[in-house]
Order: sequence, then structure tokens, then C-alpha cells
Amino acid sequence: MKNKINNFLSYILICGLLASCNDDDNTGHSIINYSPVTVTLSSPSPDTFDESAIDPDNPSTYQITIEATIEAPQPVDAIIDVTQVGGTANASDFEINGAIRIAAGQTSGSATVDILKTGDIEGDETLFIGASTSRANFDVIPFSHSVNITNDHINDTLDLTMDWAGSYNYSAAGGALDVTVDYCAADFDLILYTDVGGYVGYVLGTASCPEEGSLSGLADGSYFLVVDLYDNPFSTLNTGQPLPITLNISQEYFPETETTIIHNGYTTDSSSGLQAIATLDVVGGYNYTVTPL
Repeated sequence: MKNKINNFLSYILICGLLASCNDDDNTGHSIINYSPVTVTLSSPSPDTFDESAIDPDNPSTYQITIEATIEAPQPVDAIIDVTQVGGTANASDFEINGAIRIAAGQTSGSATVDILKTGDIEGDETLFIGASTSRANFDVIPFSHSVNITNDHINDTLDLTMDWAGSYNYSAAGGALDVTVDYCAADFDLILYTDVGGYVGYVLGTASCPEEGSLSGLADGSYFLVVDLYDNPFSTLNTGQPLPITLNISQEYFPETETTIIHNGYTTDSSSGLQAIATLDVVGGYNYTVTPL
């Protein structure tokens, strides 16, 4: 009987101890109060960016910097995820370069956001950059850095690639001469003329195969894209083999401009000659329409 009474009293004592645990225990594993650390955000960056002035090869010159601070060093890293919290800009207008990290033992950290030169038609835009709730035991004070993106950059560059790669086997003199003819040994150029035949200039004028180049800054109007056979070492073979040319045209951010032209006007017997292969219409300085002939 005495053992039963002692066991009962022990049970009552344990229940009393459990009931006296601190109500502020948020972890379920400790009676130490949970005390989140406050993170304060700020930005020294300007609030206006001129999109047309952005150098795509050096994006760090057009960045938003978001800085985070805490009052005292902590034994663990604080990770704060940077995010868009508003504005009319979309994901193609900026790039977030990772999260803010306040390393253990430190009181500050930062992250950057690149403003991008998109090249499509957008007009002025706004971008609000802040942070989502941080990870672990850190509370972020609500913050937003507001940016205006002005002077919309519109891509007016038309990219062109002309290729005539190919080959065929040539035999002569009863098989005594048997060679592979490489079409790239020929030299083709691409020249721009006005719609009334006025010479504007070379678009593609190297000896490469394929040739790559671009057009920009053209006045509104109509033009001809003209292929020039500058040199053909096969012209004396008299084989009459087709010597096809492929011209690929594109404009970044304007997929409707993408055009492929296959021109079959030349053969291995051709020694020279200008051949118009397409018309080019320019409106507003950047709207291009290419029409194969």
C-alpha cells in the first residue's frame, strides 16, 4: 500500500512540473524563450535607370544593390531571398544575382539585381525590389526599393548569315582527275541597294564561308539584298552543278522577322554576277520586312 501511495505522489509531482513549463516555449524542446533577430534592408542605388545606356557586356554598371543588416553577430548565417515585390517590369527586364547572405559572426550582407537591356517595345517601366521572409530565426522588416526604367531601348539590328557550304565529286580525263569540289572555295558577298538601284554598301563582304554580319541605322524605305559572286575557282570546269546559297535573317526580340532564303541562281559555271534575292522594307527605323524574290 505504501508503494502505491508513493507512486501516486510521484505522478502528481511530475504533472505539476509539466504544467509549470514556460508558455513562451515555441520549440517544444526548450524552456528558453524564442527571440527572432530583426533584419533591416536598405539600398544605396539610384531610382532611375536609362535602358538605352546599358552596356550588355558590363551589366554591373546598371545594378540595384540591396543591403541587409542585423544589430549583433549571430552564430548562424542569415539568408534573405531577394524578389520582385511589385512594378510593371517582367522577368526579362532584370536578373537577381542570388540571395543576401549575412555570414555567421557578421552583421551585414548584400545582393545585386541587374537591369537588362531587352530590345523589345515596352515603354517606361517600374520595378520594386524587396525580400521574402528569410530562413531560420530572422525577421525581415518590410522593404521595397522602387526603380523607374526609362528611355526604352528597341533593338534595330538585323542579323544576317549567308552560307553556301557543300561539295561534289568531279571526275575528268577518263578518271585521271578525280577531286572533291568544296563550294566554300568560292567567294560570295551580300550588298545593299536602294529600291531604285542606288548602291548603299556591303552587308557581308569577307571571304568567310559562312559570312556573318548585321544591318542597323537604316533610313525608312525599301531596299534590295543583292548577292555578288566575287570569285569562283570552279567556273572553268563546265560541270553546271548547282551552287545554292542560304541566307538566314533574324532580329532579336522580334521573332516574326526571322526569314530563311534559299537561292539557286548560281552554278559552278558562274564566273561573276549580281543577283537580287530579297527586298527589305524599313519602317520606324527598326521594323524590318524581308521578302524573298
